[in-house]
Amino acid sequence: MREKALHVKGKRVAIVDDIISTGGTIARASEMLKRSGAQEVYALCTHGLFIGPAIERLTKSTDGFMATDTIESKYSEISVAGEVAERLRRE
Repeated sequence: MREKALHVKGKRVAIVDDIISTGGTIARASEMLKRSGAQEVYALCTHGLFIGPAIERLTKSTDGFMATDTIESKYSEISVAGEVAERLRRE
């Protein structure tokens, strides 16, 4: 991942992704943001697979992380049930 000039100094940053599998990409992005001066970095995803060393990587590199409940885990803190139900009602 190539570092870019980011204006994150002193900011709280959220990285939002569709899938976190091993956590490698999120960990590298978080570390880059912190080197650029981000005060805190959080990761959120739709589908949290959390394979292998993912939890350890995310715990070390971010200030917190969470996922939706599309794949149940103890990190499923965001429910998508209401959105799915609403969409089904409209169809």
